[in-house]
Amino acid sequence: MIWLTYKRFIIENNLSNCFLLTANTKDFYDENKKDLHPDLKSELPNLQVFKSTKELILNVESLNRLMIEEELEIWSILNLNEDEIEKIFYDEINIRLISEIKDFYTGESLNNKTVDEIETSFISDVKIVSKSFKIIQDFCFFSCKFEAEIPTLFSNYEELIDDYIREEYIIKVSATLNFTIRPNEKAQITDIENIRSCLNLLK
Repeated sequence: MIWLTYKRFIIENNLSNCFLLTANTKDFYDENKKDLHPDLKSELPNLQVFKSTKELILNVESLNRLMIEEELEIWSILNLNEDEIEKIFYDEINIRLISEIKDFYTGESLNNKTVDEIETSFISDVKIVSKSFKIIQDFCFFSCKFEAEIPTLFSNYEELIDDYIREEYIIKVSATLNFTIRPNEKAQITDIENIRSCLNLLK
């Protein structure tokens, strides 16, 4: 009855990559107790038989890989929450994102005046808009859309007064951060893309 139940389920669901775990070598194995009994194998030729879970994992590489990927996916879901992602922002991308912002605005015209110098503070008020991840072999590739604010001082030199005129702005930034990570390792930033920003003058 056990065999007929398995056989029926496999055939009805059109399954092709199946494994039978059983230590009952008397009823299910051939004379050498290494393979499926010939009568049973004639009914399900693609079914592989193993005596233990350990034997199954050691001999079926694809299954072992799937288990690793599943464990990594569970780890990602449990550990990469918004608080942890924000920590990656503060630890890893402050300098990189601020450098991008400085390169973008330096030399540009602001209120009909050329921006000569930019002084920024640290990123604040990071908000994770959306996140997604994909398991690739033994690491996780994360993509996060975020919004943040950067307090910034813009300066332009005025020859008439021989000094700099400074105005303070809040730069509101939105972008996508891509990074890879493995359990118990630091995140590796791959890139920051789709950077968009707007200025709000502090009065």
